[in-house]
Amino acid sequence: EEFNIPQFTDLERPMKDHPLVVLIESLFAIQDHDYQYQDVMRLLHTELLLPENMDIAAFRDALDTTDNHLVRTGITGKKRWTQTDPWRYFQRNPNADDSQLDPEADKTAQINAIKTLVADTVPQLLRQWQTAKTGREAAASLYQWLQTTGVIDQLNVWRQTANADGDLSRSQANEQAWDTFTQLLNDYATILGEADFNRDQFRELLAAGFASATYTQIPSTLDSVVISETGLVRLAKAKHVYVIGATNTAMPDVPNDSGVLNSEERQLLAAQLPDDRFLPEQGPTTTLGDPFINYLGFMAASEKLTLSYPMQNTQENSENQASPYFRQLAQALQLTPATWAPAGLGTSLKAVLGSQRAMLSDFVRAAGEAQHQKLPLSRSWQGVLASLKQTTLAPLAQKLAGSLTYQNDPGRLDPTLAVQLYGRDMNVSVSRLETYYRNQFEYFLKYGLLLQPRPEFELSPADTGSLFHAVLDQYLTQLRDAGQTLADVTAADVAAAVPPLVAAITKRPGYEILGSTHRMAYLTSRLSRLLIQVLTNMRQQQRRTGFRPMRTELQFGRIGDTRGLPGLSWPLPHGGRVNVRGKIDRLDVYRESDAQRFMVVDYKSTQHRFDDSDAYYGIALQMLTYVEAMANVPADPPFVPAGALYFHLQDPKFKFSTDLDLDIDRLKAFKYLGFLVAKDGADLAAVDKTISAETGGRSMMVPLGFKKDGAFNYNQSNILTPEDLSAYLLHNQALIIDAASRILAGDIALAPFQYGQESTVISNSDYQSIMLFDPATGFDHYNHVPKLKRKEVLGRVTTDPTQIPHHRQEDSQA
Repeated sequence: EEFNIPQFTDLERPMKDHPLVVLIESLFAIQDHDYQYQDVMRLLHTELLLPENMDIAAFRDALDTTDNHLVRTGITGKKRWTQTDPWRYFQRNPNADDSQLDPEADKTAQINAIKTLVADTVPQLLRQWQTAKTGREAAASLYQWLQTTGVIDQLNVWRQTANADGDLSRSQANEQAWDTFTQLLNDYATILGEADFNRDQFRELLAAGFASATYTQIPSTLDSVVISETGLVRLAKAKHVYVIGATNTAMPDVPNDSGVLNSEERQLLAAQLPDDRFLPEQGPTTTLGDPFINYLGFMAASEKLTLSYPMQNTQENSENQASPYFRQLAQALQLTPATWAPAGLGTSLKAVLGSQRAMLSDFVRAAGEAQHQKLPLSRSWQGVLASLKQTTLAPLAQKLAGSLTYQNDPGRLDPTLAVQLYGRDMNVSVSRLETYYRNQFEYFLKYGLLLQPRPEFELSPADTGSLFHAVLDQYLTQLRDAGQTLADVTAADVAAAVPPLVAAITKRPGYEILGSTHRMAYLTSRLSRLLIQVLTNMRQQQRRTGFRPMRTELQFGRIGDTRGLPGLSWPLPHGGRVNVRGKIDRLDVYRESDAQRFMVVDYKSTQHRFDDSDAYYGIALQMLTYVEAMANVPADPPFVPAGALYFHLQDPKFKFSTDLDLDIDRLKAFKYLGFLVAKDGADLAAVDKTISAETGGRSMMVPLGFKKDGAFNYNQSNILTPEDLSAYLLHNQALIIDAASRILAGDIALAPFQYGQESTVISNSDYQSIMLFDPATGFDHYNHVPKLKRKEVLGRVTTDPTQIPHHRQEDSQA
């Protein structure tokens, strides 16, 4: 192809993979496996069965949408494919930052078009096979089905298109596949047409016929290079014959004696056969004819014979040995084998001068060798590239030449394009900005290009997290509406209330997997018991504190089409604004005469702690942003922050002991982690009423402890003073503004955040195959930063809270 030489491959090509064969086999598989996903999609991907009034481009788009829908929802079985109720396509809105599934009308129409196509065609044929009495009836029903569903028409369209494109081979392949099918069908009807219909026998006969069928090929031009095998019975004569791959393992061929019968057993059996019966040759016997077969191949040349073999076996990383024929011919004719090497720096252009495409390959090889050896590229090779850039291969030549100096650097977006992607007034969530500080390029892929991993039918942590949030929100809301709190109900009340809530929520779109199998039903019951344990422990905690849940799933800013409390908004240095939105899982409040002290509670499926260093570098903005959002809400008396805490949704396990106190151990296992805000112990008196500054002690439910003298025990506490919190909030605000400014300026650097030697930012990313980040190349670098303690962070943010830490590995090496 590189030398623009026409070629014809004179080898048998099996017919078993033709779309018509695949379609027929898929029909049997659908009946056997009750409309499994793989079988139905295999049938549809043949593109022989199409809806009316839908072109091929629209069909492919609809089929891709349906494929994604089936993979995500796990739909399978005849009942689901033939149900009268239409399917609904739900999509998680990438701009919503929550688990809400929104229906999409266009994609719903697409998946129902495919559903209708299958439901209106496939069951009809399968019913006819079930009721067929004779083989002729079954064969006729299959032919009529192919005709009425448009499969035959589509094959004719393919043949006409191939003829119009001048592709005779493709045109003949479709015609031959249809001729083979009709011949098999006629033979079946002739031999077994009047016999009782046996579906499995019908399938096996068709499969066997197609398995042995091959395409008859005709060269598209008379003057072409014929690619064939030395073992063919008929081998055309040619002026020049090139025998390639002449290694000692291919010529002579290594015999295979792995059949059911070994050579001795075959000899015994052959002696008992009549004269008109024989066993095909196998194993060592075939080697007796190998010299004659290769002799015919060599003698097919009328003027010149060339033998060659690869010197290296790249698969086994070893050297190949020449065939005995190669060595014997060289010795008998006194020929000296020549070694061919690809074009390189020292190769004369006259030796490799050929087609434009071949010269481009030679140039890339020579230029790569020069770069590897750190030598200048000769003017003659530079002239080759200049000449190629004046041809139709100019775009390819430019691309391949650029690959020699390629570095995995995404560069920068034009600010105008960045504004078009994100808007001059940016509406973002905290989690998005955290993504940006972890990896700017991933932010661009995820929220600029809106690339998302293909959803699959599996129970992910996000699914269970959404279920937990929904159940906790509904139950606590029900109690609040009834004028109650968890502290007012019994453990039995909790156990009775949770299962109905779980059952109702799991019927919503997006939770199909929880009702798909008996195993998933069991997991659902496990999740229900876990929620009962979580709520029961929350009940115990609320009996020890003066704080009560005021709101759950409390939204601030605009999320999708809904608005909550006022969001956070700041002007940007170069115009526009950044508007921050979010959703607080739970807001606990303790009312005093002059203030409403609040604690932000965030549910997590894994254990989380407030990390001052993470907050300083911008990869943990959530809690501080939530605190600021609530502190800015106008109220009388005003809201005053008392803390921000993480609650681990878990099913803890306890070691048995004689002094085990499950109530106490559960309190410790479900202990809130995060930070509290206070200038002295009096500010936190209502947080845990079982301890106080006067009596001392350590809380079993929050990170708080007192010494005997009433001071905070900082080994047991995580306390920020109001002044510390103010400095953290100012720095958090500066981080948000800086991230938004850099996003709109087009900063999409591929420099993942890193502490020490950790690589979780890359290893946990869904976009590794796009980023191709590899520090070993010497071009890719982490954004390496030192881990800071609270004292160091406070020293920095109190000195200048607006200072933004920008550490790049390449900067430190400069």
